[in-house]
Amino acid sequence: MPEVPQELPDLPDDRERRFAELEAKLSRPPGVGVVPPVALLAVLCSAFLFYGMADDLAYFRSDREPVELGAEGDYRLTALTNNRYVQIHGVPTGRGAYFQDSGKTM
Repeated sequence: MPEVPQELPDLPDDRERRFAELEAKLSRPPGVGVVPPVALLAVLCSAFLFYGMADDLAYFRSDREPVELGAEGDYRLTALTNNRYVQIHGVPTGRGAYFQDSGKTM
């Protein structure tokens, strides 16, 4: 049985005493839980992080159909838009050239 606080008045009836115990327990702050200011701070921090990822998330919200840029050697670069999947033509290879540095292809 839970410990009875000392500040409770002596009540003759056990039922009244139990009600007083429960009311005293409700008047104390909870031992575990999140207080509203901390929860609000967590929500604001999460919103700030999602705002910073808006460009990255736009790719996942874009249309599933790829933008076709045209044939190999005759690409329409004006059709490029940010955060869209594009389809290019050509033969896939096992090698890729990403940039050149000091005359070397990396």
